[in-house]
Amino acid sequence: MAEGRGQTLTGRILVAEDNPTNQLIVASLLRRAGHAVEVAGDGAEAVSLLLGNGADLVLMDVQMPGMDGFAAAQAIRALGDPWAHVPIVALTADTLPETREACRAAGMDDHLGKPVNPAALLAVVERWLSPSGGAEEEGRTGAPPPLDSAILDQATASLPDAERRMIIDSFLGDLDRRLLRLEALSEGGDPRRLAAEAHDLASLAGSFGGTAVMRIATRIEIACRGGEDAQALALLPGLVAEAKRLREAFR
Repeated sequence: MAEGRGQTLTGRILVAEDNPTNQLIVASLLRRAGHAVEVAGDGAEAVSLLLGNGADLVLMDVQMPGMDGFAAAQAIRALGDPWAHVPIVALTADTLPETREACRAAGMDDHLGKPVNPAALLAVVERWLSPSGGAEEEGRTGAPPPLDSAILDQATASLPDAERRMIIDSFLGDLDRRLLRLEALSEGGDPRRLAAEAHDLASLAGSFGGTAVMRIATRIEIACRGGEDAQALALLPGLVAEAKRLREAFR
């Protein structure tokens, strides 16, 4: 977590970069400066890691196979709080004005040229970890709890323990089956099926306190029904990751 004023600013940084050598260079520089670093090899993995673990800052390569940096930034901004406000810095060798504008249009906050200059890297990280740069209050960009226990308790408080356990076990079995179907749909499928699965999962998870799953699933359903198939698929890895977090929270 970013430290306070008067101290060296350190934080949790997510690096999305497909080139293994560039991954090592950037991660090593950041770790030597005291930052905690996670590395994603593409945009979909970056969205999933951010949902699962949170971050104070994302360094996003623009050109990556599969989901590129533009699509990943758009997916992150579509997630809602707290992820939507994490600072995203584009990493790209293309410094043309139109590329910078495209990065900003996709939801990125800043731009860092490649090959990465160590001093410039640390300077941009310092800027965005400072309170004036965007990473404001402590804990703001961390991942929220996967389970809202208050909702679960309210739904099951009047039930005997054995019946409560039976209902929860039924929910978890249903969740496991839906996870398998969602993972299959992530490889491509009928958007109408994805919308229906997302709708059912949002309702189911919300009833059991899985508010984060409910929020992402609802966004996927809206995207599918609005013809935004690419955005729906971009959000799908994050939904699967969040559903798995919810599954673990019941253990």
